[in-house]
Amino acid sequence: MRAKTYSAWEYSIIGCSINNENHNNYISVEEKCFDELCTYAKSEEGSNIFRFVKRGNYLQVQNYVGTIQTKSNYRIDILPKIYPYYDKKYAKKVLVDLLKLLYKIPNYKTTKANLEATNIPLLEIIIEIFTVEIHKLIRRGILSDYISIEEISVHLRGKLKISNQIKRDMQFKGHFNIVHDDYNQNRVENKILKSTLKYLLGVSQSHKVKKSLNIALEHFTMVNYSTNIKMDLKLCQVQKRGMKHYMSALSLAKIFLEHKSLSSFSGSTSSISLLYPMEKLFENYVGWYLLHTENNILSIEGNNEQHNFIKHEKTNKSLLKIRPDFIVKKEDRVIIADAKWKIIKSNNGENKGFSEKDLYQLFAYGGFFAQKYENIELRLYYPKTNENQIEEIYTYIDGKQLRVIFLEMG
Repeated sequence: MRAKTYSAWEYSIIGCSINNENHNNYISVEEKCFDELCTYAKSEEGSNIFRFVKRGNYLQVQNYVGTIQTKSNYRIDILPKIYPYYDKKYAKKVLVDLLKLLYKIPNYKTTKANLEATNIPLLEIIIEIFTVEIHKLIRRGILSDYISIEEISVHLRGKLKISNQIKRDMQFKGHFNIVHDDYNQNRVENKILKSTLKYLLGVSQSHKVKKSLNIALEHFTMVNYSTNIKMDLKLCQVQKRGMKHYMSALSLAKIFLEHKSLSSFSGSTSSISLLYPMEKLFENYVGWYLLHTENNILSIEGNNEQHNFIKHEKTNKSLLKIRPDFIVKKEDRVIIADAKWKIIKSNNGENKGFSEKDLYQLFAYGGFFAQKYENIELRLYYPKTNENQIEEIYTYIDGKQLRVIFLEMG
């Protein structure tokens, strides 16, 4: 059965009632689809994605975007709520671009048909991106490596396993229990890619995409399927010399294989969940933006180091730690910045949506990092919510300035 696809937004209300169908923020789905989403929402994973509202009669999407497919083959595409609101084509394009940045997929051009036809499921677009990357890899060449093989052979080569030879000598007289290296394509990275191709053939419902997957699969005939995906993913060595053309395809393979089933959707029908916290995608986008728009950058430190802000006098234990999203060191100054995925309706100094917590947070950054660096600049990044929104500058009580920058997501 072909999957039925619904499109929702961050914070959309989902139900099976048709009374609210004219409301942009309400999505009406079939009763069976709603029941399966409710089952998912009650699970540990699903409780982060949905919450029950209006006495448990409806579900509300949280700030996650991506796609989810239920046991009965219903698909829900959750799109980012960005300006201009409720433009599905634009929102889907932005989401695909954000995922390209997240998985470092260079120079990928989504086909116009996919971006212009809003009824093309997001999952099919992501699978198509994977097929493009896998065919690029095939053109560059599928790598081989020396693979250790243990077997019983009539020919003695490699290393004889003496202990096993003694045990099996009565059973296999005239044979040798040996270990030897064979140069072939059966390395873990290729096993992962072949397993992903097979899995996606059962998920995709696009004839064009399935044809592309089958063509790619023909190039992996000398490769076995992975028998332990979790272990093989850990053994992948994409940082090794000569593996650069594997990085994008393996990044995508990892998300498919790690998210290919939902524990609450057990059954014979394929299920898949590819969901991302929108604040993380926006933070990744701001990092890319800083890297490509700032001049004379010496280094960019991401959200990875906590700094003790206040400690107990006697025990010296930290009571509060601070960790800015970005510390950008330049030749003339250091930029301390946070990225916040929030809808800010302010303009010309009017406060309509700023969080006190965000402002206090940047004030704390200013006090702390002024002791470490001579010249600092404080910034807050928000998504742009209307075409008239411009950069704003605020001054704290200690004289430090805060730049509030609204980024267009297109």
